Amino acid sequence: MKARVACTIAMCVAFIALGSAAVGAIQYRNYNYDFWGEPVPGPQAYVLKRVFTGNDLGVGPFKDPMDIFVREGLGIFLLDTGNNRIICMDEEWRVTRIIDSFGDEGKPDRLNRPMGLHVTEEGLIYVTSQGDGRVVVLDQDGRFVRQIGKPQTDIEGLIPEGFIYRPAKVVVDQAGRTYVLATDQYEGLLEFDVSGSFKGFIGAPEVRPSIIDYIWRKIATKQQEERMALFLPTEFNSIDLDDMGFIYAVVPPGDTGRYDAIRRLNPSGEDVLRRQGFHSPIGDVKYPEQWTRASIRGPSIFVDIAAQDFGVYSALDGKRGRVFTYDGQGNLLYVFGGVGDYVDTFSNPVAIDTLGREIIILDAGSRSIKVFEPTEYANAILSAIESYYMGRYDESTKLWSKVLSMDANCDLAYQGIGQALLGQDRFREAMDYFKLGNDRIGYSEAYALYRREVMADRFGALVMGFLAIIIAVYLSAKYELWSRLDRWLAEEEVEDSGFRPRIRADV
Repeated sequence: MKARVACTIAMCVAFIALGSAAVGAIQYRNYNYDFWGEPVPGPQAYVLKRVFTGNDLGVGPFKDPMDIFVREGLGIFLLDTGNNRIICMDEEWRVTRIIDSFGDEGKPDRLNRPMGLHVTEEGLIYVTSQGDGRVVVLDQDGRFVRQIGKPQTDIEGLIPEGFIYRPAKVVVDQAGRTYVLATDQYEGLLEFDVSGSFKGFIGAPEVRPSIIDYIWRKIATKQQEERMALFLPTEFNSIDLDDMGFIYAVVPPGDTGRYDAIRRLNPSGEDVLRRQGFHSPIGDVKYPEQWTRASIRGPSIFVDIAAQDFGVYSALDGKRGRVFTYDGQGNLLYVFGGVGDYVDTFSNPVAIDTLGREIIILDAGSRSIKVFEPTEYANAILSAIESYYMGRYDESTKLWSKVLSMDANCDLAYQGIGQALLGQDRFREAMDYFKLGNDRIGYSEAYALYRREVMADRFGALVMGFLAIIIAVYLSAKYELWSRLDRWLAEEEVEDSGFRPRIRADV
């Protein structure tokens, strides 16, 4: 009897524990920012799916892992920096090979503190070896192909005096051009052509001193001016490449301000990122200031970025461990993640990439890879964006309506329906949804199109009426219709009075 009671109690405790684990499984909540910059709660967008450590993969513990790259169809590539190796896996997370050495012209060679990698569609692995200042190019089997060394040029002044080449991140576009982000380098990204020859710098982050800085510069003495910090551009934190060949880059807040914390660079180095949302893609719009007692203060600091399909991109905030996902217009879709010791939070997130719609975070603090999968809410948003991008406006409208059924306060869903209605030439209905979504730009566009539509529908009647007026005026002038009408009215008035007009005889 006692054994049965003890067993019953143990089962109850187990069920309570399971229930508590289910309720507390997610240690963070999704939110968004409304038109006025206030955080509003929202449905959960992503949940933890799997966690991998080096021991789980059978390769031994990771040591200071710094980058992860996914090339769909070729696999997943992890840069284990502290161990100077690349761990190659298939899309089922099975290790296929480990690259920790290679031959260079018959001589054994190794990577020296590798910091970033990129894998082309042809399977070439570009990895920055910061310790010896080069970019090493390997094939899928880890065989040495070539290397890109320190930039050299005959153009005087192109490379700054005392320049120390410490490559950190690398991307390669469809044309074979290589772009390298170097540590402690402020001129922008280094561009190399297909043959590895240095072409120059592109996309240097501009510095924007405040008005106070300018005034202080004017009144400061020469000694004070020398002690003041130089207005140096800010260096990039990380880069990624989208499927159209544009480079996504993230910069710390610093002197450049927070408006352009994320940039999308074209081949000329110009920032073409769209910022048409309620707020620029800057991470948290509201946060504890430096003088508060909060444990984490100041704006978000993006440490990496991952470009996805249909203009969507996700930026990783290394300060608070949050992932901010935006669409191609700069609208914040959802936020997830956090800093902590729980299994679904991070201690030191350093890299982000995607596998399909799954988001992969490399956490150097816990020396693990954490894979997150989208919920029904996030899937509905991403599917609605995809449908609109592909021109399936009816389907996009239904999907945004599904999003509204899960979150009635989602301004983005109202805007999405408005955009889909615009694509169907339903301008009057689009105006209503843009108004509900606080989208003034969309409302103005829909209103202009609706006004044009109304004018087009009534243009024929207006033209005919205008022509009739012109013809009437012309005929009246030609045949003196108004004079005849006046005489006829005068005669009618006399007949009605009963008097005959006096006939004057000329004498």
